[in-house]
Amino acid sequence: MNTHPDYEENFASLNFIQLVKKWKKQLLIIALISIVLSFIFTLPFFIPPMYKSMAITYPVNLSAYSTESTTEQLLQLYDAEEIKVELIRDFDLFNHYEIDSTKKSARTEIFKQLTSNISINKTDYESVKLEVMDTDPLIAKQMTDSIIEKANRVVRNLYRDRTLEALVIAQKQFNEKKAEIDSMDLAMTQLRMKSGIIEFSQQTREISRAYYTSILNKNSSARLDTLFGKMQQYGSDYITLNEKINYARSVLNNYRQYVENATKDYTKELTYSNVVTKPIVADKKSYPIRSLIMLMFTGSVVFLAFVVIVIYENTQEKKGASK
Repeated sequence: MNTHPDYEENFASLNFIQLVKKWKKQLLIIALISIVLSFIFTLPFFIPPMYKSMAITYPVNLSAYSTESTTEQLLQLYDAEEIKVELIRDFDLFNHYEIDSTKKSARTEIFKQLTSNISINKTDYESVKLEVMDTDPLIAKQMTDSIIEKANRVVRNLYRDRTLEALVIAQKQFNEKKAEIDSMDLAMTQLRMKSGIIEFSQQTREISRAYYTSILNKNSSARLDTLFGKMQQYGSDYITLNEKINYARSVLNNYRQYVENATKDYTKELTYSNVVTKPIVADKKSYPIRSLIMLMFTGSVVFLAFVVIVIYENTQEKKGASK
C-alpha cells in the first residue's frame, strides 16, 4: 500500500534542472531584488553596526571556595549585578541605549540590553574571556576596562571587610593586654617604692653578702637589717609580678605583630585579574556581517520562490492530466 501523498510523487517526478532552466530568468530577478533589499536593510540606518572589545584574564590572588575554582569566581564577579548597576550609571546607558528610564519596565529592559551586549565565558585554559559589544567602539573598550577594574575593587572590598574583622579583634586584644601591662607596671612602681627593690637579683646578692658579712663581723646595721627584711618580705611578690609583666609583654609583642600584619592586609592594593589580552578600540565592526546576512536572505527567498514554482508546476500538471 502506497502511503505517500500524490503531490509527493508528482514533486519527485519533476525534472528540477529543466525547471530551473525554464524559470531561471524569474529566479535571477528574484535573487537580484533580494540582494538589493538585503543590502539596503543592512545599512547602518536600519541595523546600527556593533563593535566588539575583548579581554582575556587569569584570576590571581583569589582563594578557592569549596569546589568552586578561582576562574569560576572571576566569572561570577564580572557578571555581578553590582557592577552592572555601576556601568549603567557611569556610562549613562539609559540615554546611550535610548531607553526611557521613567518606564515601569526600564530596569528590566536596560539589564536585558546590557546582558546581551556582554559575553563572559571560561576558556579551555582556565582563563576568562570578556567581550563587550557597543555601537561606539571607544565605549566598548572603556566598559571592558571598567568591568575588570570594578571586579578588582569588589574583591578588594570583600577581602578588606574580612581583614577588618581580624584587625579589630587583634587591636582589641592589643589594647586590653597593654592596659593590663600598664596596671601591672603601676603596681610594680608602688612595690618598688614600698620595698626599695629596683633589680631583685643584683640587690639580693649585694644585700645578702653585706648582711652576712656584718653578722660574721658582729657589726650589725639597722638600715641593712631593714633592707634585708624588705627583701624577704616583698621578694616573692616582686618576682611573681615581674614574671607576669615579662610574659604579658611577650604576648603584647605578638598582638602588635598581628595588628601590623592585619593593617598591611587591609591597606594593600592587590589586583585580582591578570590581563593577558588587553581590550582595544575596534577599527572594524563585528555585527552585522552584511555578506552573511545577504547570502542567507537571498538564499532563503530564492528557495521559497523555487518551492512556489514547484507547487505551481505541479498544479498545472494536475490540471493538464485531468482534461
